[in-house]
Amino acid sequence: MAHLEEDIIERAKNTDMIALLESEEGFSFKSTYGEREFKCIEHNSLVVNGNRRRWYWNSRQVGGNNAIDYLVKIRGMNFRDAVLHLVGDREQTAYTPIRKAVTENVSVSKPVRFVLPEQAHFPDGRRNYSNIIAYLNKGRGIDMNIINTLIASGQIYQGVQYNGLHIVGYNDEGMAFYRFNDNRNWVDYRLQTLRASPTATDTYQAEAVSSKYVDNILLKDNTKIFKNNLVVSTGKNAQGEISYAAFRIASTNYRFRGEVAGSDKASGFLIESEGMNDCVYVFESFIDAMSHANLYNIKYGNKDAWKLHNRLALGGTADTALMELLKRKPNIRNICLCLDNDSAGHTAAKEIAGKLRSMGYVNIYERYSNEKDYNDELKKVKSIINEQAEENEV
Repeated sequence: MAHLEEDIIERAKNTDMIALLESEEGFSFKSTYGEREFKCIEHNSLVVNGNRRRWYWNSRQVGGNNAIDYLVKIRGMNFRDAVLHLVGDREQTAYTPIRKAVTENVSVSKPVRFVLPEQAHFPDGRRNYSNIIAYLNKGRGIDMNIINTLIASGQIYQGVQYNGLHIVGYNDEGMAFYRFNDNRNWVDYRLQTLRASPTATDTYQAEAVSSKYVDNILLKDNTKIFKNNLVVSTGKNAQGEISYAAFRIASTNYRFRGEVAGSDKASGFLIESEGMNDCVYVFESFIDAMSHANLYNIKYGNKDAWKLHNRLALGGTADTALMELLKRKPNIRNICLCLDNDSAGHTAAKEIAGKLRSMGYVNIYERYSNEKDYNDELKKVKSIINEQAEENEV
């Protein structure tokens, strides 16, 4: 049995990272340096080595030697679940280098269905936002009026994620359905008619179990399935449909974040201005966009000052969402690049600025935070304000 376990682990380690990321994340890659490495098109800081196993994600400062490391560090799986996922229900073979007659620069990814994470609810059926409110307000220092406004608009919500499971879709009543990542012969899957979100119109058939079934499993002491509460941020396409979602665990003690598979990078998280405005502030993450909005309120002493400008989160450093926004809003002529205050952020901002100038844009500004990013700056500013308030009380 020990030898078999070692063999299974070795098979998982030999998983082709390019094939994994294309089929499960919807990413596509272009080869560089004569196929010595592959760069992700959707996330240009994600690079896979020419052996198609070792990888590194520069913007997140995380990497690994194989697909197991990716599932553990990026998706939050435990080691066993990651191995079983790679060698179990996935028809994934190890990569064997072969000589190609023609080298293609871009790999075409298979379509991945975009399914929104399940909305968290209280036992009585009411929508639950308590964890993300605590995380954004207490943990990140963002004011409640900004949080409540974005919750009301549906741009952020509290999502649910289970380790070892992935969401498949929703039935007509809006109930979420799941499948386990590993092979569980005792699971009684049923064929369901599902849709990608509770409000979607198109349906499809899939074998899955309901969220009620999953919750019943959680009650068993011998299971290692647990539920994570996520902050989910969304973006809409030109038709007004949600086609992009990013997530992060609603806790300052753990680091687990990413984008929902199948997300359209052109549909970034956008806080639109009230009325016509020709300026957009551009950030890497939605947390930074919200933090900058809060700093704007503090600067002008007005809780509604943040509503005067557009703010866009790219979901990294790729400019796809910005280019799409400029197509949709041709009135925007002033672009403030507020990417992270680090080498990756500076490099990306300069590349984007150069591209914009070649497109005829003139008013382009690089506006870095005084800290690592705008959330760090917001927390520091609020700390100073609180200290001054305490001194005044003495």
